[in-house]
Order: sequence, then structure tokens, then C-alpha cells
Amino acid sequence: MAGLTVYAVSTLPWLWWYIIRRPEEILMVDLDVYRHGALSLLEGRSVYDWLTAGPQWLPFTYPPFAALLGLPFAVIPLKAAAWAWTVMQLWLNWISVGIAFRPFLERFDVRSGLVHGVIAAGITQMMPISEGLKFGQVNSVIVVLCLIDLSRERVKWWARGSLVAMATAIKLTPGVFMIHWALARKWRVLTTAVVATALITGLSALLVPSAGAAYWFEAVRDPNRLGPNNSVANQSVRALLMRMMIPEGPWLVAAWVVLAAVVATLGFWVSVRFEHLGERTAVVAVCGLVAFLISPVSWSHHLQWAIVVLGVILGDGRDRKRIKWAVIGMLWLWFRAPVWGNQILGPGHNPLTDLLRVVFQNFYVIWAMAALFILYKYVLVRPVPEAEAPKVADATEPSVTTSEVTAVGTKG
Repeated sequence: MAGLTVYAVSTLPWLWWYIIRRPEEILMVDLDVYRHGALSLLEGRSVYDWLTAGPQWLPFTYPPFAALLGLPFAVIPLKAAAWAWTVMQLWLNWISVGIAFRPFLERFDVRSGLVHGVIAAGITQMMPISEGLKFGQVNSVIVVLCLIDLSRERVKWWARGSLVAMATAIKLTPGVFMIHWALARKWRVLTTAVVATALITGLSALLVPSAGAAYWFEAVRDPNRLGPNNSVANQSVRALLMRMMIPEGPWLVAAWVVLAAVVATLGFWVSVRFEHLGERTAVVAVCGLVAFLISPVSWSHHLQWAIVVLGVILGDGRDRKRIKWAVIGMLWLWFRAPVWGNQILGPGHNPLTDLLRVVFQNFYVIWAMAALFILYKYVLVRPVPEAEAPKVADATEPSVTTSEVTAVGTKG
């Protein structure tokens, strides 16, 4: 109860500004998109041609299954939907923190609930999480589905991969987990995920065939439907290249493909190593970062994966370097640097200001790339002290140097 109280108090400013005081015309604009997608189905209008009311004029950009899931929120007033959606997001974030930080929380026994609340309160202040609350985003649903699916110690009545399939049917980016499983040669879970995704998507297409055709043959191929791709709110590597003044066209496509391939190759190499070690929460962290970086458009609130990343970096809290990087990572995301880089550090100053503007505008791209390195350097592989190096019992056996021995895992 103490932990939940701390968490609830930390959310009061967001509830005040994002629901109570916010005018309805700009209230949870992304939630309004989901509602309008569902309303289009109910009223028989084109799901992917309809726009929300001004001043946003936003299109529905998700697969038809997401529009079907939005039906309960379409039949109630927007204000009521905003409260219900926000409570759900806060509850899902609480669950995500509990799973991602489990090794650390287990050290506090009866006080683990209070520590859980303090961490959740700090997480809520991070821009990706607070922006998700502000806009009424779906990312908390996506992350918790993937996290529960992979982090379970035992598979219960649903097969592993089925919740990732549901997340992929809502939003395409969790499909990176299927690439990961293919590279890790986890054929059973890969088959489950692929078949379940196909079944959910196919059933949705049967229920709303016109919406399915419009999405898969038109809308999904147009990244400009998502908004201005070079906006500082877009923190993908493609947006980074666009802000480096590479114009849209073949050169941008080529540069993006090369950079995305490099990021994906390195990221999946790390995620597969975690998979073989049974560290599936770390797999979620790495694959989430890969999805965030290589997607054509990744708004800052898509970095909801940061909850899992920070929990894995911290581990059980016994490694000082990992504590340091987890704290720095959280504080880094408290800063609204991309917005500052665009508003405060405008062009036409001096080389130092120009450099700061580039860094600030790409603050979360840099964070995601740095997090991938830290997960590899300080979580997957860390040097073993001399005292822990194995002894060679027989001189005829091959020698093992200390530099070749690593301690692996997210639990210390």
C-alpha cells in the first residue's frame, strides 16, 4: 500500500494537466485515433481515409485488429475513455516495473512494495512514459504483452509466443522478436508466434475485409501517414539521417538500410546470446531497442522499452557500475532534450551551439544506442576477478586465460 501510494501521488500532476485541465480538442490525441478507428468500423466508413477532428487531423495507422480492440472505448465519451485508458496504462507500467526490476525488488523482502512504488514513480517522470500518458498511447500494452510472454519461468495455458503475436497484430514493431527467435533457432516459439499472428490478422481481415485490404496494400507502405518524419519527436536512426540533411530519396533509403542493418546485426547478436543463457527479460530489452532504432518512425513515447532496459541494467543492484548506468539512464530520459534542441538551440549561432543542437535533437537515438552497448558491456559480458578464474587441474588440458572468462547474466 505504501508503494502504491507513492506511485499514485507521483502521477497526480500528469492526471491534472493531461486529463482534468486539458481541453477536449487536444485531449489524448492518440487515444482519439484509436477511438475513431473503431468508430469507422461501427459507422461503415473507410478506416484509413478518415481523420480525427482538428487541430490534429490524424489518420488511423495501426492494423485492423487494433481498431477492433478500440471498440469498447468508442462507445463511451472521450473524457471517460481518457480516465479508463490512463488507469490501465498506470497499472500496466506498474506490472512492467515489477517484472523488469524483479531481481532488485526481491532483495527488499517486505519492503519490496515500497521500493517498487519509488521506482515506478521515477519511471513515470521519464519523457517517453509521461508522453505516453499525455497522448493516450498504446505502447504500455505492447511492452507488457512482450514482457509477460518472454519472462515467464513456465509456460502455462498459453504457449510462449502467443502474446508477442497479439502485440504484433496490434502494432507491427514487435515482429522483431520473430526475427530474434529465427536467429536463435527457437523454432517452436517462432512457429507459435507466426501462426498466432497469422490467425489474429486473418480473423480481423475476415471481420473487416475492406479495412484489411486498405491497410496491407496501401496504408502500411506510407510512413508519411505517421506525421513529419524529420520531426525531433521521431527518434529512429532514419530520422537521425534526415536531420543530417540527407534528402528523401534513394540516398536516404540506402543510408537507412545500411545503418539499420548494422544496428539490427549487432542487436540480434546480443539478444541471441542472452536467449541462449536463458535471460529472456534481457532479450525483451535488446529487441525493444532494436525495434525502436530501425523502425522508419519511432516517436519518443515509443521508447516505453526503457522500463525493461533500465531494470535489466540494474540487475540485483550489487554491481556499482550497473547501478551508475541505470541511474544515469533514468535521469537522461527525464530531460526533454529533443524539444529543447529544436526550440532553444535554433540554427545560426556558432559551432558549439550547432553541435549541442544535433546532440539534443537526437538525444534518445543516442540513449538507445548507448543502452545497447551497456547491455553488452556491463550485463552480458563483464571481466571476472582473478580469484574467480577457474583453476587448470591438468597441465595437459588447454589453458584458460582470465581475459577469456566472463560472468554472464542479469542477476548479478
